[in-house]
Amino acid sequence: MNILDIRKELSIKTNKLEGITKNLNLQLNNYDFLTRVMNKTTFDIAVVGEFTSGKSTLINALLGIDLLPTKLEPTTARITYIAYSESPEIILIMKNGERKTHSFEVSFLKSLIAENRNLLSEIEYIEVFLDNPLLKNSIRIIDTPGTNDTDEQRVAITYGLLPEADAVIYVTIHPVTSSNVQVFKEHILGNKIKNIFFVLNKIDLLGENTELAVKDALNWFRENTNDEINSFYSVSAIDCLEGTIDDDKELVDKSKFKIFADALYKFIESSDKYDNLQIQYNAVFQKIKSQIIEIIRLKAGGLSIPEESFQQRKNDLKNDLKLFKEQTHELENQIEQEFDSLIYKIEESLNNLLNALLETTNEIVSSGRSDVNLMLKDLEMEIKYKYDGWRNNNEPLIEEFLRTIQEEISIRVAKAVQDVQFAVTKFTDMRLSTQMHKQNQSQVDTILSDDSKFGLSSTGAVVTSMIVIHFVAAAFAPIAFLLYPLFNNYRKKWQQHQREQLKPQIVASLHEGFSSFRKEIIKNINYQKDLIDKQIDQALTAQNEQINKQIDEIEKERQEQKTTIEQKISEYNAAVVSIGEI
Repeated sequence: MNILDIRKELSIKTNKLEGITKNLNLQLNNYDFLTRVMNKTTFDIAVVGEFTSGKSTLINALLGIDLLPTKLEPTTARITYIAYSESPEIILIMKNGERKTHSFEVSFLKSLIAENRNLLSEIEYIEVFLDNPLLKNSIRIIDTPGTNDTDEQRVAITYGLLPEADAVIYVTIHPVTSSNVQVFKEHILGNKIKNIFFVLNKIDLLGENTELAVKDALNWFRENTNDEINSFYSVSAIDCLEGTIDDDKELVDKSKFKIFADALYKFIESSDKYDNLQIQYNAVFQKIKSQIIEIIRLKAGGLSIPEESFQQRKNDLKNDLKLFKEQTHELENQIEQEFDSLIYKIEESLNNLLNALLETTNEIVSSGRSDVNLMLKDLEMEIKYKYDGWRNNNEPLIEEFLRTIQEEISIRVAKAVQDVQFAVTKFTDMRLSTQMHKQNQSQVDTILSDDSKFGLSSTGAVVTSMIVIHFVAAAFAPIAFLLYPLFNNYRKKWQQHQREQLKPQIVASLHEGFSSFRKEIIKNINYQKDLIDKQIDQALTAQNEQINKQIDEIEKERQEQKTTIEQKISEYNAAVVSIGEI
């Protein structure tokens, strides 16, 4: 089955579903998304990752030309679509809808950013057409802004693209951050994307630590996916690009990029990509189907209620929903307090660690050793020992703290979802649907049996109307990699200075590395707290709003169709059967 067959099959099922919902005056969720997917003529490979991960350089290396600007500021980044054409050109799609076509020049986009910022601010996105073998057979590569962009609108655009991506090249660098892994879980796995290439970029900066960094990065992603990871590559995109441009085969070989590029070409030429794509499309369609069926069942149940008891049941349900909303806010406040307490304890412990590091530094630098190189090696070992000691002492406590929060939240959210569904059941006087009943039975077990939840940073993922909160690997791993460049970069300079000049430089560098470490830990914890709050709100508040909306529609239908309610109920029941058969 090729891509046209897969999209045709999706089109047939979507049209059937739309016909049923249209007859019932129901809105088909995500219909616009399904329409865009069905009408696509390209196989889209989205290149995703944080700013500074080297996404654009990686695309340049794949294309073999220095085309896309690199080292962009977030404000200059624009989504760029790169597709095949025998007549190369560059098209700027402006925010006012105008399309400005330019003849193809390799340096055009770089000069645009360097020399014409005013024009850049008016660009919505960019299309580049190239005569390149990688892009043949309707392959289109999408260069996206960083997932850690500070502009929510640009991030939303990137995330909005991902459900429609047919494959993803997920680019990261070491150390991998918990926010990076969260994006992967929520927006790659969450969109059921199966065609994934993991790329650890910039290995040229890791030196002798490359092997350890590759293993560490791979473990981060293995711990957060149930699928086996076979497509993981460690590369230096910049070495490959420079080696290609300078015809330096040794540098290209050193970059290890050819292994990744060959695998990508093989994937593009194979039919496996279509099998995974069909799984992805089916998962999205089944989710939409399930949502529609639950809405129809709610409306059918609401119309079936005798008139004399409808108003009382409606008021009872609305009061229950109001109470559940208040409980949601109370839960969020408690989470805020718990995380504030955690951050306070971490800050206090980190302050003690910093004091210990400075004391050790002072002792070793002031020891009077004549061999500066040996002194620095001893200092590195002592500082690493202090970091490891802090980790061994504090990591279990932090894990236990977060595990307790996780279990409490998971149980309370699962109970809240059950309470809401039970309130709906009382309103309709109907049994829970098979799907909802299965969810209720397995929610707590699913949440509490998740082996991936033990680590420093917590992440949340909403699955239909329930929340499952995971813990990902500890954020302490970057320590060794903060220390190595810290001393390696300054070693030669320090050897050229007098001993009295060494100490302030060492202390300044130590403060700089420690500050980055502290900032990353606190930022990640705050990020996870905000994310959990947001997802709890989405899981419960969004559900309540949807139910309230359907109740109002049911009441309106009852008033408008008093004489035809039985007929309407029959239509709804028939619709549920028809949707189930699609």
